[in-house]
Amino acid sequence: MATRKQASNVSVYQLKVTLKGSKPPIWRRIQVTNDITLHHLHQILQVVMGWEDYHLHQFVIGGTYYGRTDSDYGADMRSENTVKLSQVVKSEKFKFNYEYDFGDGWSHQIVALKNSAAANRYTLPLVYSR
Repeated sequence: MATRKQASNVSVYQLKVTLKGSKPPIWRRIQVTNDITLHHLHQILQVVMGWEDYHLHQFVIGGTYYGRTDSDYGADMRSENTVKLSQVVKSEKFKFNYEYDFGDGWSHQIVALKNSAAANRYTLPLVYSR
């Protein structure tokens, strides 16, 4: 039987995702729980930004690279599958980058705008502005 996590351990991050260099600005504001992995965040970003997950990607957070680990990509890549958002987002206004399609170089800045108690985690992720 599946168990539900304690609500006290789960909070909601409001993230603003902006495609760098776009004119006019292309951005999304989303809400996700802090207990998702970076891989799950990647999947959410693919949907909300209209990408189709055909290309490589990585997160760059505090000088550390997270993504798919593979010996062909170099030893400096840490696995996105085991790192939770709460482990890398240190505070409100915390910024990090998501890079998609290294050939075309789609770079996104992600800013953690708010961190609040989880209301109804079954409605998340949520895109509420674009």
